[in-house]
Amino acid sequence: MLAPGTLLGAYQILDLLGQGGMGEVYRARDTRLLREVALKVLPAGRASDGAALDRFASEARAASAINDPHLVAVYDVGQVGGVHFIVMELVEGGTLRDRLAGEGLPLPEALDLAGQIAFGLAAAHARNVVHRDLKPENVLIDREGRVKIADFGLAKLKQPVFAPPDAVTVGDSLPSGHRTDPNLLIGTISYMSPEQASGRLVDHRTDQFSFGVMLHEMLTGRRPFARATPAETLAAIIHDPPEPIEVVDAQAEGPLRWILARCLAKDPAQRYDSTRDLARDVSQVHVEVTSSGARRPTLPRTRWSPMGRRAFALTAGAGIVGAGLLGAGLWARRRWREGPRFEKLTFERGTVWTGRFGPDGRAVVYAAAWNGEPFRLFRKEPDSPASTRVPVGDGSAAILSISRAGEMAVLVEPHVVLPGRLVGTLARVPLTGGAPRLILEEVGDADWGPNGDDIALVRHVNGLCVLEYPVGHRRYETAGWLSGPRVSPDGAYVAVFEHPLSIHDMGVVRLIGSDDDHEALGGVWTSSHGLAWSPDGDEVWVAASRGDGPNALFAIALSGSARLLERAPGTLTLLDVSPRGPALITRETRHLAIVLLTPDGRRHDLSVLDSSLLADLSSDGSTVLSTEFGEGGGLRHSVYLRRGVTGRPLRLGDGMAITLSPDGAWALAIVPGEQPRLVAYPTGTGEAWPIASDTVRYTHAASYFPDGRRLIVAGIPPGKGARLYVHDLHRGTARMLSDDPVFLGHMQGFPVSPDGRWAAAISPDRILTLYATADGTRRRFDAVPLGAFPLQWIDDGQGLLVARLADVPASVLRLDVQSGAVSAFREIPVEDPTGVPGFPCIRFSADGQTCAVTLARVLSELFNLTNVA
Repeated sequence: MLAPGTLLGAYQILDLLGQGGMGEVYRARDTRLLREVALKVLPAGRASDGAALDRFASEARAASAINDPHLVAVYDVGQVGGVHFIVMELVEGGTLRDRLAGEGLPLPEALDLAGQIAFGLAAAHARNVVHRDLKPENVLIDREGRVKIADFGLAKLKQPVFAPPDAVTVGDSLPSGHRTDPNLLIGTISYMSPEQASGRLVDHRTDQFSFGVMLHEMLTGRRPFARATPAETLAAIIHDPPEPIEVVDAQAEGPLRWILARCLAKDPAQRYDSTRDLARDVSQVHVEVTSSGARRPTLPRTRWSPMGRRAFALTAGAGIVGAGLLGAGLWARRRWREGPRFEKLTFERGTVWTGRFGPDGRAVVYAAAWNGEPFRLFRKEPDSPASTRVPVGDGSAAILSISRAGEMAVLVEPHVVLPGRLVGTLARVPLTGGAPRLILEEVGDADWGPNGDDIALVRHVNGLCVLEYPVGHRRYETAGWLSGPRVSPDGAYVAVFEHPLSIHDMGVVRLIGSDDDHEALGGVWTSSHGLAWSPDGDEVWVAASRGDGPNALFAIALSGSARLLERAPGTLTLLDVSPRGPALITRETRHLAIVLLTPDGRRHDLSVLDSSLLADLSSDGSTVLSTEFGEGGGLRHSVYLRRGVTGRPLRLGDGMAITLSPDGAWALAIVPGEQPRLVAYPTGTGEAWPIASDTVRYTHAASYFPDGRRLIVAGIPPGKGARLYVHDLHRGTARMLSDDPVFLGHMQGFPVSPDGRWAAAISPDRILTLYATADGTRRRFDAVPLGAFPLQWIDDGQGLLVARLADVPASVLRLDVQSGAVSAFREIPVEDPTGVPGFPCIRFSADGQTCAVTLARVLSELFNLTNVA
């Protein structure tokens, strides 16, 4: 033990704090920075132990690889006189073990601490670090209640891959560093995962199991697998189900059971693909509990009989493996009322895009892209464990609606224009499949009327999004975006989501009557995904959010009042409601990560919050502008600036980021709302600068001229679709560049050539077009692939980079603007294309050597929801 006053380099020992895994932990003073730190010391006598030294170095590497407020920070590593030490953040407080004191915690406190732990683990896993010894002794809690995960002595580092932060490859492809040696148990027995206890391969999901054990202990005061001897504990971890919990708060009961069942699953494949999704689920339950005012001091210490445990085992096993009951809610001998039931229908990995009930209200037809394959139609019968393919011609298709007579309305060869948005050719197909009968192009969604002949549809016409019912009769139009049209059972109304911005899912429910009058129901929803009429037709059900968390299921009466139907962990999308009662929904996990690809071949994750959307990259490739989602646990959008790979993110303000000014002094953003507004934020000192015109409403996207004094901006003139305008920033005047409409289904802006003479955009028929900034003269380039968006100019204006953002992998092309020739420039690969709908944004440095992209991934599970109030 080191005596007080001992100097280790610049660090003076003050006193011993305790044992810390591999060595003693001391309070010390940094004599250079005049601050107190914690020193973890490997005694000189153990430095000769190669394994101990390797483990000590591994801890230093693992902990220093991560910078997160929920992890103990590592400041320095040193060696003096054969004594190896790690300099860490000093956390004044205690451990989770101290806080537990042998019993459970109040429910709000347990969920608060658990959420912080989960976000800390997610940060570690995002940097490919697996802890492998998570337990209450390694969770520090400071005096303000902030969690810090410590002791990464057993952590393992994995080489990063080009994938979303938590998409860690598992199985035989794991490097040797992630293998647990046979017959060698590493970790603390009571908190080991089954794969650890069995000496098998481990990955980030082993930490999820340990987290589940701790969460169970925080809720009940008991470890779920603790037995009389270590051998019996190991056997219980591998084979026995955990003791069930009882939760006083009814709102938290189902989700908590579901979270625990998933974390404590014996098979790692049944746990979370992404630890960030686990953190979001726990955080959402905490929000629900605290907002409902639940403050029950402790959870009941009910002891379960052996019969009760066996019944629980059968139910939980069925829920995890086969029945798919979200919330694990059908427990043996349950004494509370039966609530909604979630029956899982799909078990593949990928994205479910659309789905509808058949005429019997029980069979389901859905469109999915599984395991990186194209869109396909599938049919799921109520008594069949598997889905069968529904053939539609020779290509891909997405289901839109099924008539009472059993005829399908489908999108043939649908393509993604933005994540979550499809456009294709509307066609009619028999319910059993077959050759499609084509009806109309450029359709986004459709629904059969009750007579089985008329169809309500949404399509894009001259820069406007138009609702037609029946086909050819315009009922409503907007310069924004319409989604999910649904005809009421009596045919009197069409309900549709209207989104003011084509790049944003904020919207209102628009109810359109037979005489084309319309009104908004239920106010503004900050996020909205799917609507349908209730079984009796007197309400509109929506999957939406008010901004206080992920989408939930709401019912809106025709009077406009809304009520909550159901919440569940994750984001819900409503696909259909059967007249028999069940709702067809998906539970989705969505990832948006910013990846910087540098000339040396390295890939850097520059994400800041839960979901990160790239907006711009500075010309030298050093600064990233982004939109960050999920701040404060809700759906708030914030504009962030990050200088350099290691730079600290700087929040500039609210809104969705668009682009940087040529000198980097300003960041353009659009603030969503019923009336979206354009604003410029200073990247240094100064005040935000609203950008507006007296004659036109600006919306969506904009790009700077090279002189930084003017903008090319999309504006909405009265009664028309989006047009391009030249906005003079100093005079505040706007001039329409051309009366031709432009397509706004992208986020790349309208790049202006280095000489300021040309602006690039996409015409409504998806053709790349250059507009002369002086007089609006057009040059169309039919040789560019249909739907390819302009990214930026290159080679002093001789070339223009373009790409189809929905292609995976993305092939970036170079257009020679003089000759019109198109050549390959660069391919952006994706190691795992499953669930990847494309790249919402791609940016290059001026020399084309550095590239930044948004990598999106959407993974879906399809459920039947019954017993809805």
